[in-house]
Amino acid sequence: MTGTSLLKIPNEISKFFLIKENQTLLVKGGPGTGKTTLALKILGVLTTPKCGIYYTTKITSEKIYGRYPWVKKLLPPQNIVDITKTPQTLTTQAGGGREVLEYSFLPDFLRCLRLVVEEVKSRGQPFLVVDNFNSICKFLDISIEKAAKELIDFIQELNVKAVIVSEQTNEILESMVDGVIEMMYTFLEGRIFRKMLLKKLLGVEIKNPIYHFTLINSNFTYFPVVDLGDILKSVLKKPIYPKGKPLLGEMIDRSSISPEIPILLIELETSSAREISYILQALIVAILLGKGYSGIITPMRSEDAAKFLTPHTDMAKKFLNNVRFLYPRIKREDEKLQSFINTIQENINELKKENKGPIFLILRYDLLRKILGDETARRIVKEITLSNMVKNDVCIVITSKSDKIDIEELERSSSTIIKVFEEHGRIFCYGEKPYTQIYGILFQEKENHIEINLTPMV
Repeated sequence: MTGTSLLKIPNEISKFFLIKENQTLLVKGGPGTGKTTLALKILGVLTTPKCGIYYTTKITSEKIYGRYPWVKKLLPPQNIVDITKTPQTLTTQAGGGREVLEYSFLPDFLRCLRLVVEEVKSRGQPFLVVDNFNSICKFLDISIEKAAKELIDFIQELNVKAVIVSEQTNEILESMVDGVIEMMYTFLEGRIFRKMLLKKLLGVEIKNPIYHFTLINSNFTYFPVVDLGDILKSVLKKPIYPKGKPLLGEMIDRSSISPEIPILLIELETSSAREISYILQALIVAILLGKGYSGIITPMRSEDAAKFLTPHTDMAKKFLNNVRFLYPRIKREDEKLQSFINTIQENINELKKENKGPIFLILRYDLLRKILGDETARRIVKEITLSNMVKNDVCIVITSKSDKIDIEELERSSSTIIKVFEEHGRIFCYGEKPYTQIYGILFQEKENHIEINLTPMV
C-alpha cells in the first residue's frame, strides 16, 4: 500500500518544471478557483527561500502574508512587487547609480523585472509568479497578445521558471506557454467541490488529468488517487484508526442521543462498495469499542469474521465477547423474517446483560436484501430499532446505491445520513443530515496501523 497522505503538488507538475530552466505554466480559471494559492504552492515547493518573485497588481506584501502566512519565509517583501505603485526607484548594478522606472510603461516593467531576477540569481534559481496577467495587461494598456509575447520571450531569455495566472482564456497565450492548468469548482447540493484539469504539460506524461483539491488553511492540498484493493489488503493485517476531523464519531454520537429512531445511514455511491463497506465497518467498530459499546454486525459469515478480527489482536482479548457476527441461515421462506429478527433480538439482550453498556447494530442493508428480500430487510431495520434500541444505542445501516435500491423510506427514518461517493479514483463523503461540507477520505499506512484522515474541501 502506497502512502496516500495529503501531498504537496502533483508529480506531473514537479516533473514539468524539472525539464528545463525556463518552463512557463499558465494557471487559468475564474475568481475564487484557487489559482493564486496553487501558483504560490508551486513556488513554495520548487524554489529555495527568498528566490521567489511575485509580480501582481493592487496587493501589498502585508496582504499576501496575511492571506498566506506560510509564504513569508519564501518571499521577502522586496520580491513582492505591486506594479501599480509607481514610480519605482531602483539601484542599478553597474556603478550603483539609481534610476526611476515606471511600471505602467512596458519596457520599464520588463527592465525592473530583469533587475529583480538578476539580484535573486545571486542567491539561487529564480521562480517567477505573474498574478494576474489580465490585470497587468490592463494596467500597462497593451493587448494580451503583445504582453504575452514580450513576457514569454523575456522568461526564455533569462532562464527563469514561471507561473502565469490568468482569469480569462486566450488561445494565443495558451499556445505560447509550455503548460496549461485550469482551476474550477462546482457545487454538490450546495457544497463546494474543487478540481483542476492538467490540460497541457509539454514533455510530461499526464497519468491523472484531473485532480481534486482543497484550499484548507489558505494552502493548496490535493487528494491522491486511492487504491482501495491495496488498502483493504492492509486493513486485513493492521487495525485502522481515525485521525483529523472526527466526522464519523460525531455522527454516531448524534444518532445515539437522537430523540428519533437512532439510525445512522451510510449511503455508498461507488463501484467499490464492498471494499469501502468493509473498511468503514472496521473503522466504526474501532470507534465504538473505544467508547465502551458492544454490538452485532450482520450479515457476516464466520470465516469473514475471523479475517475481520485478525488485525485487532491487541483489542481481541478485551473485546472478543463484545462483538457478534450473524449470518441468516433460513431454510423455509416463511421463517425468514421472524427467525432472523429473533436471533438478533436474543443476541442484543445477551450483550446488554453481559456488558451492561450501549449496543451497536451494523446492518449491511443491500446484502440483507439479497439474502432475505426487500420487505424482510426493511422490516428488520424497523422492528429491531423500534423494539430493542434505547438511548445511546445506535443502528448503523450501510447500503450501496449502485444496486438501485429505493432508500427513501430509510432516509426519512434515519436521524443522521452520511453519503460516500467516488470520483476519478478519489473517495469523498459528506453529512446530508445534518449538513456538512465535503471531506476527502485519505489513508496512510503506518508501521503498526492504518490511519484514516477526513480532510474538508474548502
